[in-house]
Amino acid sequence: MLPDSRTSSAGFNKSNKSSASHDDFSLLRLRPHHFLCIQNYRGHGYSPAFDEKMKSVIAALRSPSGARIRIVHGSDDLCAACPHCRNGVCDSASPERFDALVLAHTELKEGDTIVWRLPAGQDPPSADDESYDQIRTDPYGIPIMCRALLDACCPGCSWKDLCTEIDLACL
Repeated sequence: MLPDSRTSSAGFNKSNKSSASHDDFSLLRLRPHHFLCIQNYRGHGYSPAFDEKMKSVIAALRSPSGARIRIVHGSDDLCAACPHCRNGVCDSASPERFDALVLAHTELKEGDTIVWRLPAGQDPPSADDESYDQIRTDPYGIPIMCRALLDACCPGCSWKDLCTEIDLACL
């Protein structure tokens, strides 16, 4: 049975949610499954434009202040650079399914606005780590990619083999 991150002692950092007074123009919009994709991104994307957009998002997340993110339903800022997204609509039903699975197995909630910062220069956890099969969160309340999340949230994903190949390295 998959561990339930909502009962984890790490939990979702609700104090990390931003107040409504912030300027919405500075928000990065991400759909739920992209929180996992970002952690395993290694330069392989759908197109050169998508790769550049992913690199810019990761750079923003690695900045000292991190990035303000709104968790959205449907197409997000990364989707805008994807060749499968036309007029804001994906030509595949898979992303909706992956989003639903991520929401079901984590404490992410559509509509929440949070701040997330990827650590720079930190060694990723090893797949040999005894806690690697357990869902846990980073200091910002974001689920850390692990074998349990990959199995639960990514069935049928065209990138799953690549994530497995790179030993599910978390950033």
